[in-house]
Amino acid sequence: IAELTKKGIDKTKLMDKKFKKDQEVLLENILKDSKKAYKKEAQKEIQE
Repeated sequence: IAELTKKGIDKTKLMDKKFKKDQEVLLENILKDSKKAYKKEAQKEIQE
């Protein structure tokens, strides 16, 4: 039983790491997108 529990905990830790990594990537992408959008808006204002 202890072996199964340990394996279960390891698997949970692994999934947690992957989840955190996915969240970081998602945040980075959102930041990149908002920077692009901001640049576009700034360029529009300069042109007007």
